[in-house]
Amino acid sequence: MFKKLLNTLDTLLYLLVAPFGILYVYPHFLLSVEQRLGIELPKEALNKPHPQRISW
Repeated sequence: MFKKLLNTLDTLLYLLVAPFGILYVYPHFLLSVEQRLGIELPKEALNKPHPQRISW
């Protein structure tokens, strides 16, 4: 019973934290990498419609 409760709480916590990481933490990490290395990652690829994204 206790193990099932812990698994459920773990799942709920992951569901709350994962979207935050994808939408906020990862882009900021990539921006810091750009600044440290003095490069610019291509941003046009993110703005173009992708056939796989449209098929969803």
